[in-house]
Amino acid sequence: MNRFYRLMNITVFMYLFDIMVGISLIYFTDFSIKVCSVLVGTVITVHGLFSLIRYLYDGLASTIFKGEIVNSVASIVLGLFGIFYPFDTLSLLGILFGLWLTFYALYKIHYLIKLFKNNDEIYPLVGFICLLEIIMGVVVIINPFSSFMLATKLTGYFLIATSLLDVMYCLLFKKRAKQLLKIFE
Repeated sequence: MNRFYRLMNITVFMYLFDIMVGISLIYFTDFSIKVCSVLVGTVITVHGLFSLIRYLYDGLASTIFKGEIVNSVASIVLGLFGIFYPFDTLSLLGILFGLWLTFYALYKIHYLIKLFKNNDEIYPLVGFICLLEIIMGVVVIINPFSSFMLATKLTGYFLIATSLLDVMYCLLFKKRAKQLLKIFE
């Protein structure tokens, strides 16, 4: 139980880091596309590395975090691509972020299905968060804005919004740790 609390606390701090990056994308619109690509790639890579840590950490991989390995590999590959092959066009940056956001939200459906099958009372909220994050990912991919400033701001706003949703998600999981660990045994 203490391991799970510790992981949820660290996860909340990760999302606070995301919020800071989102704020920087909103307010520092004079960043070049390459700097934005490296920033977004770093966020995605850090999430991938943390997913790997969650997977390996102290035996939890056999329970609630057993699917994190797929999320980890996908995030690390996408993130490193953004860091080492910075984009020249904004649309590619949006696609990178949108793909990661959509994939990350789709991964959370694993939790939704498990909660639904066990008729846990929080599954509608988890489902709503997943759906909202998938919609945000798709909107970033198709990016209806053509201006660089608007697109970086859109990415920043969505990074902040998803981070806040994920903080709620983590705090909810932390509050219901006993029930969740029983479900995922």
